[in-house]
Amino acid sequence: MSFDPNQFSPMWEALPDSAKESLLGPPSKELGNMIGDIVHILGTPFRMIKIVSDEKVEQFAKRTKEKVSAIPDENRDSTKLPIAVKTIEDAKYSLNDEGMQEIFSNLIANSLNNTKNVDISIRFSTVLSQLSPKDALFLKKIHDAKYNSILTGKLIVKNGDGSQHPVTKIVFDTLDNVFLGFEQSTDVLSSLGVIEVHKDAWLVSDEYNSEYQNIEEFLRTSGVPNNSELEKGYISLTTFGQAFLKACLE
Repeated sequence: MSFDPNQFSPMWEALPDSAKESLLGPPSKELGNMIGDIVHILGTPFRMIKIVSDEKVEQFAKRTKEKVSAIPDENRDSTKLPIAVKTIEDAKYSLNDEGMQEIFSNLIANSLNNTKNVDISIRFSTVLSQLSPKDALFLKKIHDAKYNSILTGKLIVKNGDGSQHPVTKIVFDTLDNVFLGFEQSTDVLSSLGVIEVHKDAWLVSDEYNSEYQNIEEFLRTSGVPNNSELEKGYISLTTFGQAFLKACLE
């Protein structure tokens, strides 16, 4: 495997000398070990100032090394090694959460696999670094939902002047589960271009109609005004979001 440091200047200049030595080491050096070395090197300053524990850095290095080492030799691709290194760097504030570790490890390994890295962008790790563990959990719910779509609903009251106001929070429905509490995650993922939020628009089929009815029944158990009505909506992935989820969660 050959590596050209000019591929990712000025990031190359910012790396410690020991990291450069690992990247420019003998071609026979096993790729998984190399990535593990870089995790240790880039994680050292954060261990020193107690932002992240030695245990968490070791855990992340082991997890990532195993994923990279599992890539078949014929599929290992160094052309996006700069993205892998940047992803390791961007992971530093998320290593205390195992769920975030898993997602960052997936992105690192997939960026080095030529069967998975065609659509991987250097922006992916930047987006991932801006997510909280709760945002990532919501992202996984979207990924696991049928057709990668989540239904939404809230009860509103329409006023005589044409305005309206909500009388409940938003309910989310994956067709398997109804849940609350992810309004902020919705805003975050929408602002990052991962999802599109469709308000007062809905999916049409007998299956979806039944679920919207379930949402309304769920909301009406909380003592709402009789003149309230359901505002239906749904959440879908953008084209960017589809590639992002595939790179981070598969």
